[in-house]
Amino acid sequence: MKKLILPIVILLLIGASIYAVYSYNNAANNDQQTKEEPSSNETANEEATGDEEAAQEDTSTNSDTNSPQNDKVLAWDFTFENLKGEEVTLSDFRGKKVFLNFWASWCGPCRLEMPDIETLHKELNPEEAVIIAVNIGEDRSTVSKFLRDNSFTFPTALDPLSTAPSRYELQGIPTTFIIDEEGYIDSKYSGYMTLSQMREAMGL
Repeated sequence: MKKLILPIVILLLIGASIYAVYSYNNAANNDQQTKEEPSSNETANEEATGDEEAAQEDTSTNSDTNSPQNDKVLAWDFTFENLKGEEVTLSDFRGKKVFLNFWASWCGPCRLEMPDIETLHKELNPEEAVIIAVNIGEDRSTVSKFLRDNSFTFPTALDPLSTAPSRYELQGIPTTFIIDEEGYIDSKYSGYMTLSQMREAMGL
């Protein structure tokens, strides 16, 4: 009988130890879950905060999208030389409306509209509006002779390397842009323009 008591005591101790470990692990797991799971109030608050932030983002996006300035395109600010070798920079004319025309002497429609551009040049108030006729790809002597032979006096700039067509995405010439007083493109006209169209575009 005494021989049986010792093994029984050992088995009881082992069982008690296993039960103690099992109870401890369960208690630890429950405590961890309690810490990790937010209360229903905290969850509701977080969801409300997220909704408010999303609403603010939507409002901000709509405000930016509806801003008039987002619909405007700033005209590429070039610096070319005129026939006298003086620099002509587009941004120097901020505060004035600009009739920006791209042309070449070999271009038939360009030649056709130039007498009307000369007329428009004489009608514009230089304090309020200006014409800049940019010649594409021709040298100074060719352009000077063409303008002199036809008695054209409107301001002309030279783009001998033809850098403007890609910047302004020209599909052909003549092409005219109306640049507003802040330097943004107000309108674009591809092809020949009549004098009445020019006057309307410039608000005359």
